[in-house]
Amino acid sequence: MKPIETQDRTTRRLADILRSRLCWLGASPLESGRFHQRAPSEACRESSTHRTRTERKLAPLAAFLILLNSCGAADRLAWRQLSLDLRNFYVSGAGSRIGVDTWAVGSISVYQQDRGWMPVSAAAERLYGGRWVRYRLPSVGQLPRYNAIASLSASDAWAVGDVLDGTALVAQWDGHRWLARPTIHTADEQVYLDGLAGKSDQDIWAVGWELSVRPFGEQTPLAAHWNGIAWSTYEFNRIPGALHGVAIVSSDDVWAVGDNNGKVATMHWDGQRWSTFTASRPISGSLNAISFDSRSDIWAVGGEPTESRDKVRPLVEHWNGVRWSDVPTALRAGGLNGVTLVSSSDIWAVGTTSGDVGSQNILILHWDGHAWSVADAPTVRGSLNAVVQGAAAGDEIAVGGVSDGSSGLILSTS
Repeated sequence: MKPIETQDRTTRRLADILRSRLCWLGASPLESGRFHQRAPSEACRESSTHRTRTERKLAPLAAFLILLNSCGAADRLAWRQLSLDLRNFYVSGAGSRIGVDTWAVGSISVYQQDRGWMPVSAAAERLYGGRWVRYRLPSVGQLPRYNAIASLSASDAWAVGDVLDGTALVAQWDGHRWLARPTIHTADEQVYLDGLAGKSDQDIWAVGWELSVRPFGEQTPLAAHWNGIAWSTYEFNRIPGALHGVAIVSSDDVWAVGDNNGKVATMHWDGQRWSTFTASRPISGSLNAISFDSRSDIWAVGGEPTESRDKVRPLVEHWNGVRWSDVPTALRAGGLNGVTLVSSSDIWAVGTTSGDVGSQNILILHWDGHAWSVADAPTVRGSLNAVVQGAAAGDEIAVGGVSDGSSGLILSTS
């Protein structure tokens, strides 16, 4: 349930900086990594005290510019829940194209006695031209769900998922509607797709897992590549586990993350073959999402069991171009499902707090280049499954659903 990396990050960052200059209210950092606001006039008065005549003349302007600089960050550390009608619509994944659109994809559910909320069809919400509009996605079979989506342009987006019997779902947006596309097959296997990334309509990767029919129950990771004409599948028959997220740095530099026999898995495509990379340490658990800023700045998030084994705590891994390293969050409980990089010093990760079933709250973390901090967000029982940089500068989007699956969640920093 992962975000898609198809943005021009340089353009994104410059636009975000420009946005911060347009804000008037000031903000000062606190030790906790949060910000509080104060009037620019007060700050300017303080900064101009006990200065030389030249310094006193320049201090108000300097203080004003400092306050403008910090304002964008202060605003973006606060999240709000959008007032959309998401009843019966549980959101599993999100994708965006900077300057174009943002998509949220998931399942339409109905309540069944003794079973709870069960998916019966699939849909996607699109933010385009300042409006959210819902579209139906093609789905067949029982319990259809789309888990990931990638936006390539205003007239080209892809979504993947699966149904109960292991039939993979693949759909494409043509600018007007969603159409079913050739699905992903393997011999005598059930296919479940969890992650998606796209660079172009001839370079798309989907990842997940396959469940063997004979012998039944053997689960192994799966990756599939679309070259513009057909899917090519890559199976890892000797590795038990699953892949949950994928990121395309370039055609010969693709990363996928997941779990391998109870341990975290990081796998790399070099343009010819897939190989397994060792994590920072032998880690039990799973990596669920991956995002990048460059070849030497890649981040993956997930969860690992606590020492007592009764809860999960956030797990963050960073690739510096040579090796993976562990980046602690200082949180003792919780799990992460999504991550997106605005820059190396501006990273968002989302998931859920850890607790009894039904009592978890949504969780949003922010990396400022030095440490992770908990962002200001509404208190909602549920889980956030993906986060992406929105179509507009300075607008990150996080998606998920409430604990019982009865409705979805879409949050924004704008």
